[in-house]
Amino acid sequence: ASGCSERRRLDAALMAAERRNEVLNKTTRASEQAFLKAEAWAAEQQEQCTAATQAAALAKSELRAEARLCVEQSRVGATADYEIRQMGRELNQELAEDLVPLYRCLGARYATEGGSEAQDFSTIR
Repeated sequence: ASGCSERRRLDAALMAAERRNEVLNKTTRASEQAFLKAEAWAAEQQEQCTAATQAAALAKSELRAEARLCVEQSRVGATADYEIRQMGRELNQELAEDLVPLYRCLGARYATEGGSEAQDFSTIR
């Protein structure tokens, strides 16, 4: 009788161990599936992060290029403004040089043609 009860106890212990083993196997499979899902999610997040980083780098590069273009346009504009002012000064100088003989001629004419007008002209000059 004690051999039978020992046998039943061992059978019960074996069945309990098999149930625990089955539960552990299910838990392990569930854990592996959760790990695979987490790994896939992490890979997706990494891809999105990489894409965002690349987009940010591209935007930064485009902003730098635009800033360089603005600076260059500003330099070109400043150079053009300077050259226009310089040409204006040169034209005014040339005009003044061209007008001096004309004013001298007119002054001499006024001096010979009428007295008080010549004085007015020399006062103006």
